[in-house]
Amino acid sequence: MKAMTTLQPIVPISDRSLAECCYKIAIAHEYDSEEAQALRYYAMAGASLMSRIKLLSDTLSTREHPLDKGKGKGKLTEDSSEGIKAELEELKALKPEIDEKVGDLYRLAAIMLIPTSDQGDQDSYYAAED
Repeated sequence: MKAMTTLQPIVPISDRSLAECCYKIAIAHEYDSEEAQALRYYAMAGASLMSRIKLLSDTLSTREHPLDKGKGKGKLTEDSSEGIKAELEELKALKPEIDEKVGDLYRLAAIMLIPTSDQGDQDSYYAAED
């Protein structure tokens, strides 16, 4: 949590380190059976990834590297373009994993809300899910 407090004011939401920090905090909360907190941090990790994906996609479409503008090198080279494409594909592969974890936690929360005294209610819930 201290890392999160340190990172948030100094890095943009599109920074990968922020997404990674949120993801690790979410996992810790999930292992500690704190589903609500885990959902919160998975959502933050997902938002950070989406922001990074948008930044990289915009960078490729405009052919200007936003981090190099102050150095007078604003144009993408072929090497930097390939690196951005590789990172973009990696991030696009990570997003569904986070979405799956969020879905799992929502399903767990729904199951936990089912009354355990009446087996019929549970059977109808599981039948509705199929």
